[in-house]
Amino acid sequence: MHTDAAGAKALCEKNGLPLYGAALSKRASDIRGLDLRRTVVAVGSEGRGLSAELLEKCDGELIIPMTEGSESLNAALAGAIVLWEMARGR
Repeated sequence: MHTDAAGAKALCEKNGLPLYGAALSKRASDIRGLDLRRTVVAVGSEGRGLSAELLEKCDGELIIPMTEGSESLNAALAGAIVLWEMARGR
């Protein structure tokens, strides 16, 4: 596991894997429409999310859609949803 953005991106590139960041942004794509079979997804903390440095290195961003007015998901739950979508093998 890498804790620095450059190291994480380098490891992904070395293994030919795109890096996505889970983020609340206009750039983020709905997770349900992405092919995540051979992808690395970074999930940040509930309060701060991912660092700007790491998001800059990501090949894309994804978002887990929620009902309007809902609170944010904690990192464990968001990670579980991401893994579920990855396991579905789209």
